[in-house]
Amino acid sequence: MNSFGLIKSLLIIVFLFYSCSHAKNNPNEIGKKQILKEKNPVDTLVLRQGTFHRELMSNGRLEALQKAALRFQVAGELQDIRVANGQFVKKGQLLARLNDFSLKNELSKARNQLKQTEINFKDILIGQGYEPEDTASLSNEFMRIALVKSGLANARTDLREAQHRLKAASLYAPFSGVVANIEKKEFNRLAVSDDFCTLINNNHYHVKFSVLESELDEIALQKPIIATPLAGGEFRGTIDQINPVVDENGLVTVRGLVENSNGKLLEGMNVKVLVRTKFHNQLIIPKSALVLRQNKEVVFTVERDSTAIWNYVKTGQENSTSYTITEGLQPGDTLIVSGNINLAHESSVVIQ
Repeated sequence: MNSFGLIKSLLIIVFLFYSCSHAKNNPNEIGKKQILKEKNPVDTLVLRQGTFHRELMSNGRLEALQKAALRFQVAGELQDIRVANGQFVKKGQLLARLNDFSLKNELSKARNQLKQTEINFKDILIGQGYEPEDTASLSNEFMRIALVKSGLANARTDLREAQHRLKAASLYAPFSGVVANIEKKEFNRLAVSDDFCTLINNNHYHVKFSVLESELDEIALQKPIIATPLAGGEFRGTIDQINPVVDENGLVTVRGLVENSNGKLLEGMNVKVLVRTKFHNQLIIPKSALVLRQNKEVVFTVERDSTAIWNYVKTGQENSTSYTITEGLQPGDTLIVSGNINLAHESSVVIQ
């Protein structure tokens, strides 16, 4: 090897040694000095102060405010079913009937018995020297004895009972709502203890959810909530009940009132519950604006409309879409919110 080649080799070794030493001593400068020559397309927004919504998330379940298991008050055979599961009915609407042949017979017998006892009652009055139509002059005690002795008191009671039993063979809706849980078919026999259906008032629902004891400062009566069913959609409401008990798991039960605005909410449905707390005058950035460099939080801003600048920041609050910034940025900064994953300090960018 000639002297020129030896000198060239020594210079290369010295340059490599210096470069490695400098990089080792300044690890934070490695990414910053990787200036890319090509222009990178990015999206931007101007940083402004605004209202930040801190979010408390919980799993909940819908409960109807008004719900009743309906059954006939008499046993019998189902003769006529007028409704189906999922059908909306109005208060007082007929839902189903039992076969009422025997009940009508009972009513007819009760009426005949009443007529017989009325005759017996008049005979007693005549036997005691009273006019049968003149009951105003009778003493209360004599009237009571005459009613019992003639059987008229019991006959009147039996008639009312027979009328009630016949009416009970028809089932009516006690309030407006949606019919559910009809399992019986026509000609099935029902006992008094058998439910025919469930009626649910579906105008409003309670959403029941739990929060940790440490999260109670996020909860207050009349505070807005958003309920999101697994099937999709958002339903807004307010907290109307906070159970003043902490259970063995450190949880507090909360109920919010939600309006079934489009009729798609169902009894027992599982929902995600979102409770928001407002913080005013915050610097808010979208999550897409934040990247990590050397395990530090970095946001790129644009200077001179074409140069990406690396800014170390500190974040405060967080929700599902945004962060608040406590250090490193100022109102009016132009943030890069997309196309920033592979950027380096002072990269050339093109705003889309």
